[in-house]
Amino acid sequence: MKYRNFVLFITTLQLTLFNGMLPAQTLTIDDAVLKIESKGNLTFPEWSEDGTEIFYQSDQNGNYDIYSFNLKNKTVKRITFSKNDEQHPAWWYKHNAVAFESKKNGISFLFYYDFKKKRVFQLFNRNISCRQPSFDPNGRLVAFSGYDRETMQWQLFTYDFVYDNLNRLSEAKKIAVFPLFSPKGNKLLYQPLAAPGDTVAEIKMVNWYGKPLRAYEQKALLKVNFSPDEWRIYYVDTVEGGCQLKSMRKDGTSVMNISAVYPGIRCPAVSPGNDKLAVSIKNGDKFKIYIFDISTF
Repeated sequence: MKYRNFVLFITTLQLTLFNGMLPAQTLTIDDAVLKIESKGNLTFPEWSEDGTEIFYQSDQNGNYDIYSFNLKNKTVKRITFSKNDEQHPAWWYKHNAVAFESKKNGISFLFYYDFKKKRVFQLFNRNISCRQPSFDPNGRLVAFSGYDRETMQWQLFTYDFVYDNLNRLSEAKKIAVFPLFSPKGNKLLYQPLAAPGDTVAEIKMVNWYGKPLRAYEQKALLKVNFSPDEWRIYYVDTVEGGCQLKSMRKDGTSVMNISAVYPGIRCPAVSPGNDKLAVSIKNGDKFKIYIFDISTF
């Protein structure tokens, strides 16, 4: 009986450790292997397909522009130069391009910078206001938050570049924002807002054609992200004293604290190799991008 109890104890302990239920060491800004900063706020980091560059938005010149940071030679390149705000960069897989939102005649549309042609183009030609792009891994579909004139609400949409199809995936009363394709391209995360100014919302998962799959108990700051193996979801929770970066399994279990608590944390993004984490953290009066080694997590 004592032996069985001992085996049961060991098994329970192993499962607890495996499920991430025990407290883990949390990351601080001193643990960062790299820091990207300027005189502006640097937010919404996005990795290139090969993991050698990080794209982000910065207001260092008075309005938001898209920049890239090359991890090999530690150089910064400004991608956009217009007087409009260019925001929410997203890597367009298989196309050597980075997409973002900007305004034309006061209306939000999606654009992309082609690195081969070194020019900015509109992503697709449809009369729909759209923002916050995310691409499937084949670069065939883009998901975005689009204003639907029928429901008079920002809904979840996808556009198919091959068949020139525009598909509305949601018909909710709440504002659907920050869609994110899963690494396999068969699922999407997004967050529904009750009011336009909300910065915290629940997380929902749908399949690629809009069928609801899961509504998570956790509420998070905008926006959330998948790990490249699709096993975990990274998000920022509001806690006493500020914000904390956390992760959970895609089924909502095994919540882990990733970072210490800071006044502001935004937009976690895991590298394609699943070994680096880029996140915006407010240190002083500005958001800077910190990169952490998470290969041992």
